[in-house]
Amino acid sequence: MCAGDGTIRVWHTPTLSLVYLLHPPHDNIGDILSLAWLPSDSLEDDDHVGHRRGVGMGHAAHEGGRRGELFHTLAKFVSFKTVADSPHREDCRQGALYLKRVLRSFGAEASLLPNPIEGKNPIVLATFRANAPPRPNRFEAPRRKRVLCYGHYDVVPASAPEMWGTDPFAMHGKDGWLYGRGVSDNKGPVLAVAAAAAERRRKQEMDVDLVMVIEGEEETGSAGFQEAVRKNRVASSNPEFTHSGIWGGVTSEPLNDLIRVLASLTDNRGAVRIPGFLDGVRKLLPTEQKLYDELFLRTDGLQQHRDGKSMVPSPTLDPMQSLINRWRQPALSVHKVEVPGPAQKTLIPNSATASVSIRIVPDQSLDDIVKMLKAHLEKAFATLETTNTLSIDINHVADWWLGDLSSPYVAAMSSCISSQWNIDPLFIREGGSIPSLPFLEREFGADAVHFPMGTSSDSAHLPDERIRVLNLENGKAIVSKWFTKLASLPI
Repeated sequence: MCAGDGTIRVWHTPTLSLVYLLHPPHDNIGDILSLAWLPSDSLEDDDHVGHRRGVGMGHAAHEGGRRGELFHTLAKFVSFKTVADSPHREDCRQGALYLKRVLRSFGAEASLLPNPIEGKNPIVLATFRANAPPRPNRFEAPRRKRVLCYGHYDVVPASAPEMWGTDPFAMHGKDGWLYGRGVSDNKGPVLAVAAAAAERRRKQEMDVDLVMVIEGEEETGSAGFQEAVRKNRVASSNPEFTHSGIWGGVTSEPLNDLIRVLASLTDNRGAVRIPGFLDGVRKLLPTEQKLYDELFLRTDGLQQHRDGKSMVPSPTLDPMQSLINRWRQPALSVHKVEVPGPAQKTLIPNSATASVSIRIVPDQSLDDIVKMLKAHLEKAFATLETTNTLSIDINHVADWWLGDLSSPYVAAMSSCISSQWNIDPLFIREGGSIPSLPFLEREFGADAVHFPMGTSSDSAHLPDERIRVLNLENGKAIVSKWFTKLASLPI
C-alpha cells in the first residue's frame, strides 16, 4: 500500500499488522517491491543457482527490500516441520533441500552431505567464497581466513498446540516480534548469518571464506554429525558459533525401587549426593566474580533482588548465589518416569524407566562423572534388598565447553556488538546440550565464539517461540562487521 507520505507499507492481511515500512528516497521502487515480495518458490531446482525473477541485478536495491527477502525466506523455512523423528523424515529432507537452494541463491556453493547413520537427516554444507584480495605478486595466491559457522535446521516438536497463539509452522509477526517454531532456535540466526555473508559479497567486501555446516539432528543428540564432518572435512583456520551439555538415561524396575534410587541422587535442597561429584569443579576466581558483579549492576531486576526490594527466588538462597548455581555449577535433573501398559491406578507395573540428565561444567571429567553416576546408582540399588534388577543406559553424552574471553575473535565480536547496540555486551554462562561445539573446536583446532541473536524470553522449545525483528537485523549487522574485523587479525 502506498501511503500519502510517499512510504510503502507492507501489511500482513490475516492479522492486519504492519510487517515493514519502506521509505521512498533515492532507490528504484520496482526493485524494492520485487525483492520485498520475492517468492521463495522462485528459487531454482537443485542443479541450478537460484536467480531472482523480475529483478534488475545491476541495480542497487533498497536495504528494506533485502530485509523483506530475509523475512519471507524465513517464513518459508519455518513452514517445513523439520522435527528430527521418523514421521517427519520427508519434512526434514525437504527443509534441507530448501535451505540448500536458499544458500545457493545467496551466492554460496551448497550441497547436502548424507548422514552416515541410516534414517538420519542430511547435513547442509555451504561455502561463501571471499571476494579475492589483490595478490602481493602474480606468483603468490591470496591468503585469507576461513570461518566455520555451525547451526541446525531441525526443531523440537510444537507440543501443546492449544497453548500457541498461532500455527507454530506459519510464521507470524506481531508488535516487532516474529513467532513460529524455529525462528529463534535456530532457523532465524542461520539465515541471518547467511544473509550477512551474501550482503558483503554483493558489495565486494567479503574478506573471509565462510563455511556453514547446518545439521538436522541437533535436538536429538547430533547422530552421525561427527562421522560426517570427519569424512567431508574442510580445513578451517578460525572460529565457530554454538552451545553445550550432557544427557544421561537410567532404566530400571519396578516403580517403588526406582523412586527410592532416584531419591538418593539429591537431597531436599537439590544438592547432588553423588560422592566426588563436585571435586572437579573449577574454583570461582575474582576475574569471573567480577563478571557476575557487573551483570548485577547492569540488570535492574537482579539489582532489585539484591537490594531486597522484591521477592527472591528462594527464601534461603542469595540471588547472586542462585545465578552462580544456574550458570557455573553442575546440576542433575529427573525428566521423566514411565511404566508400561495402560495407565490404570489399580495395576502394579512390572517395570519402570526414568530419564535423568546431568549438566557438567569446567573442569569436571565426563568419563569420571559417568563412572560416579553408575557406581552411586548401583550402590543405592544394592541397599534395597530387592529381587528386581537394575539396568543403566547412558545414551547421549557431550563434554562441557567454555569460551575463551581472551581470544582475539571474542574481542572482535564484543567490539562489533558494542558498536551495533551502543552498549558493551555482558558475558554469561549457560547450560545447554549441543555436543557438536567442543567436537568442532577440537577437530579443527579453532577458537569457538558463541553469539546468540535471541534472548532468554524467546521461548525456544516452548509454545509461542519468537525472536525480535530488531535482534535478527542487528545480529545480521554484527556478523557482517565481524567478518571484516576477522580479516584484519593475524593468521
